[in-house]
Formats: sequence, C-alpha cells, structure tokens
Amino acid sequence: MTPLTADISQRNGSFNRSSIPGDVTYTYGVFTTPTQPRTQNLYGQNKYEYLKQMNAKILSLKPTLDAITWNSAYSVHNETANHEFITDILSIDPHKTGQNPCVNDYQTSGYTAGPYLDCPDERYWEMGFYNSVGTTKYFTIVNRRCIPTGGSYAGDDRVLRIKFNANNFPIYTNWKISEVGNNSITNGVIFSKNYNGYVDLNNSPDSLGLFLPGEGKLFKIEAVPKSGGILVADENISGTEFTCEAPVYNNGHNITIGANTTIHFNDSSKFVMTGGVFTVGDQNTTGSQNITSNAVTGSAWNGHSFTNCEVKIYGATFSGLANDTTYAVNIIDCPVVDIRGCTFNSNNTLKGGINAVYYSSLNANITNIYIGGNTFNSSGSTLPTLNVSSYAGVTTPLIIENNTFTEGNTAIFLSGVTGGAIKGNTITDNYIGINALTSSIDISENTISSTLNSSSGIFASGGSELKMNSSGSKKLGGLNNISNTGTGTNNINVDGSYFLLDGGQNVFNISDIQTSYHLYGYFPQLTAGPFDETNNCFKVSSSPVNPPINMVTSGYQGSQITFNFTPYLSGCVVTQCGNYTVIDLGGGVYDTIYTGSSGSGGGESSQRRVERSEIFTTFDLPTAKEKYDSVCVLMRYRNYSQAKTKCLDLINTYPDSIQSLNAVSKLFLATVATDTTINGATQLKIFYENLILNNQSNTSLVKRANYYILKCKVRMRQYSQALAGFQQIINQNPYSYEGLIARWDYMATSLLMQGQGGGESSITNYELGITNDNQSDEFDKFDES
Repeated sequence: MTPLTADISQRNGSFNRSSIPGDVTYTYGVFTTPTQPRTQNLYGQNKYEYLKQMNAKILSLKPTLDAITWNSAYSVHNETANHEFITDILSIDPHKTGQNPCVNDYQTSGYTAGPYLDCPDERYWEMGFYNSVGTTKYFTIVNRRCIPTGGSYAGDDRVLRIKFNANNFPIYTNWKISEVGNNSITNGVIFSKNYNGYVDLNNSPDSLGLFLPGEGKLFKIEAVPKSGGILVADENISGTEFTCEAPVYNNGHNITIGANTTIHFNDSSKFVMTGGVFTVGDQNTTGSQNITSNAVTGSAWNGHSFTNCEVKIYGATFSGLANDTTYAVNIIDCPVVDIRGCTFNSNNTLKGGINAVYYSSLNANITNIYIGGNTFNSSGSTLPTLNVSSYAGVTTPLIIENNTFTEGNTAIFLSGVTGGAIKGNTITDNYIGINALTSSIDISENTISSTLNSSSGIFASGGSELKMNSSGSKKLGGLNNISNTGTGTNNINVDGSYFLLDGGQNVFNISDIQTSYHLYGYFPQLTAGPFDETNNCFKVSSSPVNPPINMVTSGYQGSQITFNFTPYLSGCVVTQCGNYTVIDLGGGVYDTIYTGSSGSGGGESSQRRVERSEIFTTFDLPTAKEKYDSVCVLMRYRNYSQAKTKCLDLINTYPDSIQSLNAVSKLFLATVATDTTINGATQLKIFYENLILNNQSNTSLVKRANYYILKCKVRMRQYSQALAGFQQIINQNPYSYEGLIARWDYMATSLLMQGQGGGESSITNYELGITNDNQSDEFDKFDES
C-alpha cells in the first residue's frame, strides 16, 4: 500500500499535529495485512474497533429504520436549520468560553458569556427527517466537523441545541427527545412545545447533545404522556387514543384530560401527581364523556396516584386493574376531591374503585371530598369499593351521594371521618353496605339491599355515630331503605357505636328471624336513655312487624337496651321532603338539605341557596338533644366556628349525655378546621384533659376524649407521646376494633415522625393493613376472646 504521511490541513485553517511523529507511516483500509486488523489511524485512533462499534450501532438502529420512512435531508451550512419541526440550532464549542465573535447571533440566543458558539455560516451539520409515526417524530443529525483532539487542537466535538416549532407538535404539550439505539439513555430531555428558547440536549446525565467529530445520531421525539417522564409544563390531552408506556410524573404541573380520550396503561405506567390539579372531563357535562383508562391488551395496571393535589374527575371509565390490592384512583392528603359520573369496573378479588387516605395534612384547611353519581361494579372483590380513611391528627368530612354499588364486599368504608353525609346511594348485594369505623356521618335516602348470607346493611364500630334522623326541621339523615334477606344478617350492626333513628322514617327488612336482626350489637357502656327510635318501619319478609327483631346491649355483653319504637312509621310509607337549601361548599361542590315535608302527596318545593358561613340561631335550645341538633346542622353547613362554640356549650352543660359523647369528635373537626396552629391543638387537648378529670366515672366519655387527646398530640408534633398512647390502646384492646384503629393511627404517626411534620411522600392501605380480610380477622379474634 502507498504510505500516507501525517501532513494534513483542517478545513478552516492550518492544523499542527505535532504530537504525531513525522516519520510514522499509515496504511489505507481496515487491515494492515489480510489477517491483522488496523488498530491505529492517522490520529492515533483504533480504526478497526471504531468500525465494529459503528456497525453495532447501525444494527441497533435497524429495527427503527426498517419501521420508519425517509422524508428529506438538508445541509445546515448551505440551507439553514429551519426545516420541518425545527426552526434553528445552536452549535457550541465546549472547549472555549468567552464572548462569541458573532455578536448578533450571540445576543439573540440570550447568552452574554460562556461556551463558544459557531457563527451561522460556520455550522457544519447535516439534518435528515423521517415521516412521523403517529405523533412520534424521528430525525437524524450529523456533526460534519471531523478532526479529533490532538496536539494543541481541542477537537471538533460540538454540543447541539435545538429550537422547535410548536405548530408541528400536535395534541400534547410535553415532549421527550431521546437517542435511538443508545441503551445508556433512559430519560432523554423533556421540553415544552411552547418553550421559545433553545432546548439544551446536553442538559441530561447522558450528554445527549454532545457530538464527537463526525458523529451522527438518530433521535426520537415522543409525547411524554405516551413515553413517560417528568412534566416541565401543564399537560392538556383531548380527543385521542394512546398507550402510556411508563409512569408520568406531573412535577407540580396540572394534567387535564378532555372528552373522547382513551389511555391504555401497562403494569408499570400510570399518572403520578404531587401538587397541581388533575382534571378529567367537564364538571358541567352530565353522563359519560367517552374518557377511558384501561389496560393494554394482555396486561393490567395499578391505578393513578395523587398526593397533595386537587383531583377532579368527571364522566370517565376505569377498568383493567391488576388483581393486587389495587384501586383505580389512589388519593393521599388531597385537599379537593370531586369525582362524578364515572364508572369503576373492579370485578375481581383484590380490586377497588377509590382509595383516599389522609394523615399528614396537619397545616391544611379541611378537605372537600365529593363523590357523586358514579357506578361501581365490584363483583368478587374483597376490598372496600370506596374507601376514605383519616388517621393520626387528621379527620375529614365528605359527601357521598347518588352512587350505585353492585356486588362487592364492602361498598363504602369510612375510618376517622367526621361530618358530611352518605345519601341517595343504591347499594346492591354487598356483604356490608356501609362500614364506619370511628366515624360520625349523616346517612339519608339510601337503598341498601342484599340477598347474601351474613350480610349487614350498615356496620359501625370504634365509637361511630350513624345519624339516620332529622335535626329539628332539617332532614340531615333518615329515609333509608335497608333490606337483608339472607340468613344470619343484620340491617344495622353496631360494635361500640350508636345509631340515631328517632323520627328517621327508615324502612328495615329481614327474612330469617332465627338468625337475623333489624338492629344488633352494642352501644358503648353509657348513661341514661331514653332510647327513642320512633317513626320507623320494620319488616320481616316484606311484611311490617312490631316490635322489631333486635338485640342491642349497653356495652359488650351488657344488658339489653329497651328502645321506644312507637309510634311506628304509618303504613311504612315515607313522606316526601318539602323545601330544601343548597349549601355552597366551594369549588363547584354543593350539599342539599331538605326541610320539613310536603306530605305523602308531594307538591311544590322551594329552594334557598346559602353560603357555608350562614349563622343559625334557631337551634339555641335548652335540652341536650336540641343543642346537639344545632351542632349537627352547623356541621353540615360547615359553619365550624359556631359549631365549635355549641359543642363546648353542649359538653359542658350535659357531659353525661349521649349527645355530648357524640359531640367529642365534632368538636375536634370544628376546632382544627378553624385553627390549624399548634396552640389551637394545645387548647383543645387541655379541654379534653379537663373533661376526663371532671367525668372519671363516665368510661365511654373518658375513652373517647383520650383518643382525641392523642390526635391533638399528633397535631402538636408530640409524636412520641402520641405513639405511646396509641400503643396503650392497642395493648388494652388487642382483639377489638378500637385496637385495630389505634394500630392504623400508630403506623400513620410513625410515618409523620420519620418526616418530622411533613410526613412521607406516600402511604397505602396495604401499609396500614386496611383490607376487609384484616378487619374480619380482628373481628373473629374478638368473637373468640
């Protein structure tokens, strides 16, 4: 072969390669002999090894190149960089700093000092474009500068920045550019199509924008909602169908999904929201909006995760969940939850619809949770279909209305919920219609029916209160129809909890009087009655009976309570409601409370709309029941300031009454809703301590106040003391629901202690042990004790 000397010239001027000996000769080709690879070229590089690597790279690109179609190519030096979806580039010499000699270009790009930028007429790049595949774009770019590092020359490696044309990026806002065939690049560079500057491709741990002399790269640009990644701007998606291949993290930005959108997820992909607002559909549109979240064919997904963000979902359908303690919507400490008109298909053993957990939002205003008009299909599931739980130093009100629950284990599960209402729901063939633990809730106008053996219409434990009657003229609860026609069933089963039925116009039905009860369980060991539960209807096999089949005792295994059921609901016919008031709860959420009745004939009704802060004085009456009625109305209006005042008045005036016992939890909510400071929690703790000191013989009141003292200690950041208190409850009640609830509070407080106030980023019901299986296990142990 003819020898080649080391005397060369660079394209832009002479180049001194003093490091290469002048008498060294090099040969052409890949082999120095027929069997000996050429390991050194003119610049001291291993040519044979480089060719191997280049061929391997081309082979790695082959599947992609086979699947895409070539479109066009341009020389940036001769034809500028304004082509297809690219409007301009910056070519940066990483070895030089200081003022760019191309002043105008430099100033236009927004730099005053830094890496050396080539002048436009010195940008030696080649650009090639392929036809888009759906919304995904492919292009190749080559650095035409080819001289490597050597001697005093730093080399022709360059860093590329690109300005994109937003008009060529449809539907999505967030896009990710990555290099095809480079397995070391995992995330690429994410940019907003609305960003007007140059996207820095080197702004990644993979140095995506660094080109070696003569190097070419094939790039792919795909929408982040499809590829996964971390958003850099708000995302708005509408009218499309796609597969989400990896988790999408909102990074504090909003995600909005509009009508006629279908998203398929796999076993690792979902939307993960921390902060921001997640909106699906239009709040003002009723019914389905053709918005679907489901699984890729042959796969399953694990539902969305929302933490400390606003969740607003309307008219959507969720299905295809993994059978692994999975919920379609997982909510953690979200201040606003508004879910309406959706369908949740969670048919299988370990699937559910909505799971909302609150435990670390100690400094936030009270949560606004509204779940209305949804359909939950849960045949075969052992998980609660809809779960809302509050732990540690948090409690939360909610509105759950006009939903349909079919064939699940537990339709609605509440823990640590105080205030609001469950109303107008239809619950069919669940083992438990409503399961309330340490919760105080209004229950009205629900139809709960089950043909399953051992079913319960409503189960309440841990000091819960089921308000199923009116407060004065305000129909906060009542008008429910509960039927359990299997064997061993209960319309209402209380475990250390209360039901309030007096004047409630509820209709109860059982079929098997040998093993079933209309009312069953035990109240906390308490004080004097009277226990009036008038104006309700009790049926056996759909025929009215009196007295009802009941076995409710004062305390566990205590004496049976004698209720006053007369008069019964005449003809078992519920009178229709009359006038009603619409309460604005904020954020487009409203609550409706009926007043009085219009008689069985119905007739005209009138509406009055008020704000939450409206002041009531009509219930300032002397008896404990009337004072408590006032409290209950104020709680529904979320007039927490006045509710707090009236709770204090009631408890101080009638500490031995059942109404005062029920007011303890309402006082906690009313206080923390109006004062989130440590001082506010301290003052409430002192009140509970004095209440215990002055009523030591009232066991139920002492236990209830002590529990809320521990919740106050959590809010005061006295985590160690709170943990010790919860542990004591666990030790004293190892096989009861009180111990189980304290265990969950203990675990939530432990997470807060780890984060010292801010808490961990997430908590799951799996971590807290919240499944129906766990509840059943604990209850079985209790029965055996």
